[in-house]
Amino acid sequence: MPSRFKTVLWLIWAAIAVWLTAGIVRWHVEYFRSPGPQFYRAAVIGLPLLALGSLAWARLRTGFLWRYELAAIVAIPTAVALLREPRATLVIAALFAACYCAGRTLCERCGWSTDAPAADLVFSTASGFALLNTALFVSGLARIWYPWFFALLLLAPLIVFRRNLGRLIDTLLAIFRRWGQLDDLRRPVAGILIPFAAILALCTTVLMLAPTLSWDAMKQHLPLSQYYLQVHALQPKPDLAYSFFPQATESLFALTWALGGQSAAQFITPLFFALSLLAAWILARDCGADAAEALTGVVLVASLPVLHWAESVPKNDAGVTFFLLCSLVAALRWRIASEFKWVQAGVLFLACAFANKDLALLGAIPLSVVFLYAAWRQPRRLRAFASLAAIFALVALIWTVRRYVLTGSPIFPFVPGQNIISGWPPDPSFRATVLRILRLPWDLHFHGHDFSETVLIAPLGLAFVFFWPVWLFNRRPNRAECLCLWFAIAAFLMWGWRSPYVRYAVAPLAVIAVLTGVRLARFWRTSPRITRASLAAACLWVLIPAICATMIVEINAPQLRYVAGRIGRDDYLNQALITHRSLVWLRDHAAPAETILGLENCSDVYAPPFPRYQSYCAFGPRTAAEVEAPLRAASFDWLVAPPGDQEADMAAARAIGRVALEMYRDPDFVIYRLE
Repeated sequence: MPSRFKTVLWLIWAAIAVWLTAGIVRWHVEYFRSPGPQFYRAAVIGLPLLALGSLAWARLRTGFLWRYELAAIVAIPTAVALLREPRATLVIAALFAACYCAGRTLCERCGWSTDAPAADLVFSTASGFALLNTALFVSGLARIWYPWFFALLLLAPLIVFRRNLGRLIDTLLAIFRRWGQLDDLRRPVAGILIPFAAILALCTTVLMLAPTLSWDAMKQHLPLSQYYLQVHALQPKPDLAYSFFPQATESLFALTWALGGQSAAQFITPLFFALSLLAAWILARDCGADAAEALTGVVLVASLPVLHWAESVPKNDAGVTFFLLCSLVAALRWRIASEFKWVQAGVLFLACAFANKDLALLGAIPLSVVFLYAAWRQPRRLRAFASLAAIFALVALIWTVRRYVLTGSPIFPFVPGQNIISGWPPDPSFRATVLRILRLPWDLHFHGHDFSETVLIAPLGLAFVFFWPVWLFNRRPNRAECLCLWFAIAAFLMWGWRSPYVRYAVAPLAVIAVLTGVRLARFWRTSPRITRASLAAACLWVLIPAICATMIVEINAPQLRYVAGRIGRDDYLNQALITHRSLVWLRDHAAPAETILGLENCSDVYAPPFPRYQSYCAFGPRTAAEVEAPLRAASFDWLVAPPGDQEADMAAARAIGRVALEMYRDPDFVIYRLE
């Protein structure tokens, strides 16, 4: 396609894309009116300054400053975390080092070696986490989850494989040194992106340092790790079906919580996020991208609002994404070298993804096709298949066996034929499914609130809307890229068939984003000046609402004051979490032996430990019968409920022969003493 024709097509599409997305950009800016006029004024002034600053930085950095960008982006969040939460930071550093040391030894014995420092870091750390997850599973069943055991579990690899500590330091230094030698990182496309990458890193830092406000984390993930530490075992929590799912992430939360508190547990997800971005970098490089192209892809990945949020809050999504990307990188290594050892590595990482979450199945289906085909091509097929089955069973199927032993069903709490999410899909017929999948690209970007668990109307941002034409302006995908596209498209279609929550599809979306970023940088490099200027403007148009979206769902004013040390933990939670004031009152007034029922107050991580506090979270007005049912399940001394259900609460107490005496009230909750 002639260069002039590409320019015309691009400029036409850029104008159309601006017209299509102007309302979305306006919504992101206008949203800052809701917390207060001062925030809106800051956005109106700050966002244009950010755009101008990014353009200025793209020119200022070309001398020598670009060499230190990676060090600054890594060092500043690390220093803030070390100053604000030194114990938690040291625990995570020890965990990371222990996994690397043990994993490096496993990689050496299995032949998963590479001269590239970034790939060495990713493969070794992923292998170490695979070993650690299995060790935690066995020790959890053995009921020895005590702080002394967790400390021993981290110290043992550091002592036994201490020679790898020096290798880890050399690897980290080599990554930073190599960054300063990649002259193509001086290109303007990289310079425009770097300020946004720094802001995204700071958002993750603030989010991980402040006590979480994420509903899933407060109700399920972190309370489960607390319960495991109470019983010193990997034991299902009563009345929480989620505890029968694979619990590799929650096991890591328990380990780090025991040694470094809640902050250490919250650091796990950002660690996996950083490793996922490094895996995306390796993916781009293995697909033939140069450094500037790979960096462009990685920043596009990090800027997807739903991905940044899902990979920063303390859930299990970040672990699944990391291991699926590692598995895909291993598949690429097999495709390039035709060495079966990389297939075994890929299956190990795929099994780790399953150990974190069942929905790894979405990415496992396309990857399994690759791995099974590779095993079929081996001269000794049965031996090859047996090795893959053994690896998968030892790391992933042990969780399935656990569910079967505990419940009699290997997929509990799922039931065959039952939708994972009630009411979805609205029309499961074949025709409706095909139409829904065909509409997904449009709906995700322009009606995205239906697929998001946040207030965002465009959870994927605008990157794909603007930059999909760059696929037409570059050469056809090479074989490595075709393998990545097979994984991404197949996994995305599987997601579109079964699930409305777009965070379940962040792994394939990350692959599409990184390859799109590679093509964006290539198009930039080969285009005339007017096209480059329009591409710079498009990058700013895409990244500014992405930054806004990230701040909307991750950052609040009390959080910033807390991280700055101006307010304490209770003050922050009282200001940012409507459920917390009632829990603080209970903490000060309920006796240690008294039990509490919470209706719609599901911040279990900040409540008295189970079984003293039990919450029920079917949100909405309740009838007296609906309140009576949980009250009859146990003899509670206190009831916490929304103020709008007062008549139902009183009637339910009378129905079980008790009297509900109001003892506390705030705008969001009432506390009753049950006499």
